[in-house]
Amino acid sequence: MKTAVLVGNRTPLNLGVKADLEAMGFGVFAAWADDGAPDGCRIDPLDADSLFDAAGKVNEPVDLLVISLRGVFDDPRATILDRIDLDALKKAYDYNTLGVIRAINAFMPLLEEGQGRRVAVITNRESSNGATRGAAGFGDHVAHAPLNMAMNQLFNALRSEGYTFRMYVRGAEDGYDPFAAEYITRGRSNEAESDKHSDENRLVMRDAMNIEIPW
Repeated sequence: MKTAVLVGNRTPLNLGVKADLEAMGFGVFAAWADDGAPDGCRIDPLDADSLFDAAGKVNEPVDLLVISLRGVFDDPRATILDRIDLDALKKAYDYNTLGVIRAINAFMPLLEEGQGRRVAVITNRESSNGATRGAAGFGDHVAHAPLNMAMNQLFNALRSEGYTFRMYVRGAEDGYDPFAAEYITRGRSNEAESDKHSDENRLVMRDAMNIEIPW
């Protein structure tokens, strides 16, 4: 059986991804960033030790790592013209970008032992400089944008080692999305000899309509 790790909040989206992966034949270990999680372990994205502790509980090779964290710590209506709560903004960055990096660092040794070597991150359209619209949700936009560069650096470092990557854009309400797990798991090498038309040999961000989102 293939093994997947899902690190995220207990949203309808992430619960659906877990169920869909299990239906595909994955054994899924869930590391939830919420209290009272009955079907996995509790982690704190701000605490690297909690993620390494979770990785120690898996104790087997991992084929797929899915990270879907979303923490909003300021007023979602705020714009850059409002008085900014810088402490909240720093915490959002720490949670949404550095939290993903902490999770990757913790579970990387298990991915090294697995056969799948795939890292999938579910992110926001607001992380895109080219696709986001409007000014509200300033903190959420700024907190997620650095994640794109972090994943770019991970891709550059690990693609030659056989790793593949998926960047998926969640819906606005974090509702169940039947395309999420399907996109995360399937192969995307349409033309093996062409970087332009292969989601394996370049880092791509897509939404539920399979539309490529600009960085």
